[in-house]
Amino acid sequence: MDHQGHGLSEGDRTYVRKFDDFVTDFASFCDSIKKEHPGLPFFVLGHSMGGLITSVTAYRHPKLFDGVVLSAPFFGASTGAKPDISIPVVSNVLFWTQCKVLNNTHIKKKRWILETVSDFFPKLPIVEIDNKGLSSDPSVYYRVENDPLHVKQKMTIRLGAELIRAAEEMRQNFHKIEFPFYIFGGTSDTLCNSEYWDVFYQTAKTPKELKHKSFFNGLLHEALNEKEQEQKKVLEQAIEWLVERADKLKREEKRNKQSFFDSNICIFGLRNVTAIFFVKELD
Repeated sequence: MDHQGHGLSEGDRTYVRKFDDFVTDFASFCDSIKKEHPGLPFFVLGHSMGGLITSVTAYRHPKLFDGVVLSAPFFGASTGAKPDISIPVVSNVLFWTQCKVLNNTHIKKKRWILETVSDFFPKLPIVEIDNKGLSSDPSVYYRVENDPLHVKQKMTIRLGAELIRAAEEMRQNFHKIEFPFYIFGGTSDTLCNSEYWDVFYQTAKTPKELKHKSFFNGLLHEALNEKEQEQKKVLEQAIEWLVERADKLKREEKRNKQSFFDSNICIFGLRNVTAIFFVKELD
């Protein structure tokens, strides 16, 4: 799914009025898909910004998904991130301060400055993500740079401010998470703060048997787009969790049919994309 302002979807590029617009769009889309395919177990994969959108959606609508897969979700920027920021005075505000202590008064003042600027100049382009940090596979960088649907514009200040606000809100609610999930990512991610992923796993109220984590040493932001050997390992573990979760649902519903994944299911590993999974049951 291309969220508004990205890919083939409508809207000004890299702009959103408020983060909740992403969540409303996504929840509505998922509801419509479930109505078209009643009775099928329903899974979702969210990557990066899509991982944050998916997490918030699943938290607010806990019955919407039978399982959630989170690939390098954005719960905060990496402390080693080095984005190309057009306005120097904004750099400390936008990416560096949001990794600090939440109750730090100085940090809160800087966030207030960011939000105030975004109120007056919401579409101000300020930051460009370095695509070289997506994968260690050079072909991925080449494909992204030559993809006509990949956003070439710099991120607007409003989108940056909304992502930071939503990520902070999500972190404050980690302990309320109850939905089944599998979270994974690369330990060398230079875009998202990987430390928050383990905090999410450890803090969530989800029963231990319904949650799983895998952190892959040395992999970058898009673990599903790494070199073939590594990509295969990442993909196999994700599918293994999905199959186990689907089979558990099958046992709970006392079904006698064998459930397995349609070979046509597509898994996306691109930034800001959310993918939908169905489990098909064939006679």
